[in-house]
Amino acid sequence: MIFFDIEAGAFKIDLKEYDLLPSYFVAFLNLGKGMELYLFEKSNGTLFYFNGKKRIGISKEELHSKSNKIFLLVENENKIDKKNSSQFLKWLPLILVSSLFIYLIFYKAYNIFHLVFLLFSIFGTFLSIVALKDMIGIKSEFVNNLCNPSATIDCTSVINSKKWKFFDYVSFSDLGLLFFTTQIFGYFLFLLTNNEIEFFNLQKLLVYSSVPFIALSIYYQKFIENKWCTICLSIIAILVVQLVYLTMVYEGVSYPGIESLALLGLAFFSLIVAWQWVKKVLLKQKELQEFYIKGKRFARNYEIFKNTLVTGSKVTYPKTVFEFGNSEIKNHITISTNPFCGYCKDAHFLIEKIFQKHQNDLNLKILLNVNLDSEDNEERKDFCRKLASIYIYESPQLFLEAFHYWFAQKDISIWNKKYGGFQIAEDAGKILKSHNLWALNNKFQFTPAIFINNYPYPRKFDRENIPYFMEEILEDDNW
Repeated sequence: MIFFDIEAGAFKIDLKEYDLLPSYFVAFLNLGKGMELYLFEKSNGTLFYFNGKKRIGISKEELHSKSNKIFLLVENENKIDKKNSSQFLKWLPLILVSSLFIYLIFYKAYNIFHLVFLLFSIFGTFLSIVALKDMIGIKSEFVNNLCNPSATIDCTSVINSKKWKFFDYVSFSDLGLLFFTTQIFGYFLFLLTNNEIEFFNLQKLLVYSSVPFIALSIYYQKFIENKWCTICLSIIAILVVQLVYLTMVYEGVSYPGIESLALLGLAFFSLIVAWQWVKKVLLKQKELQEFYIKGKRFARNYEIFKNTLVTGSKVTYPKTVFEFGNSEIKNHITISTNPFCGYCKDAHFLIEKIFQKHQNDLNLKILLNVNLDSEDNEERKDFCRKLASIYIYESPQLFLEAFHYWFAQKDISIWNKKYGGFQIAEDAGKILKSHNLWALNNKFQFTPAIFINNYPYPRKFDRENIPYFMEEILEDDNW
């Protein structure tokens, strides 16, 4: 949970409280192999647990008897999912093009029988896309419920199965997508040439030729994979409906001419080339996403982080630092910063946020690495002295507020209107000089420089990862 920055807690829950469980939770379950950790889902009052990619139903009484009654519950922060918004914008051009394409077909096509057939094709295309949910990254509770309603139904197992060598080259989902998109695109081409009747003669032959594939799919699900795929069965149902529909509406079969075959072939092979390119991009994107997650997991591995951290040399701070929180607390985080440093704002806000979250268990130290002797701007010198004086004469809390306000505004005249009236302390310049000399002597001239328990934060690790390490740092007694 820390890795994903998710608030969570472990609770002991009685059977009578199971109705209060959230939609997803984690618990230990004994299925004959000892206590093992499983992800659970509660959907419409029914409980399921995931064993690999299988979604298996379980009663409340069975869960109660086979678990240790300890549940890991995740806090729902009701955050706005900005990623969904960016994903929508990414797909917006494709949606617009598809919408215009469909509008043109419906606008030019005046025959209601043609439109009904196209609706079947569009729905088949939709189901074929859903069948590729793992590749595309579709996350939907509706799709999950559709694909895994019971132990005998598992769309993922069937669609991703490679038990026949044939599926190393092409899958049922590929065939379905190419078949239905060829119907839509082919109809558009035949519509432009005013040859719709020839198109439907071709489709009648093609739908009849799909019967062996339908039988093959049913056989594979029943006897080879021993699982049913609701998406595959739905696609089969559409093909059967199309077959019946074409038989009823267009009686008899007339064999198409060479031009019609060439036109439909153009549509089909164009879509094959396009799909090969799109599929390659989607697989690459999925691979990169998996690599990204593995990279994040490595970068946020606490053991690796700590081992890297403690290889550095411990530092001793100046006698006087700006300190916040209980100085007796063993864990502390320190930042050497410069108010005029362009990179220090984000680092300051990050450390400030960490301290606010853990201020009962964490001590914060701030060093102001500013060289007053080389600073020609008197206004800047006075600002730094006033900031230090607020800590000396007023309070650490007011210092933090004033420093936060500075980074938020980055304008001395605005800052002075709120905090410029404080008297400058005699020791302010001396303290600032000691901080600057300390940085020079210890070769920490760059800012911001962050230290955890006197160890310099490793440059190999992004400082944005500090919050993910903080919980384990505070729980670690071996420092």
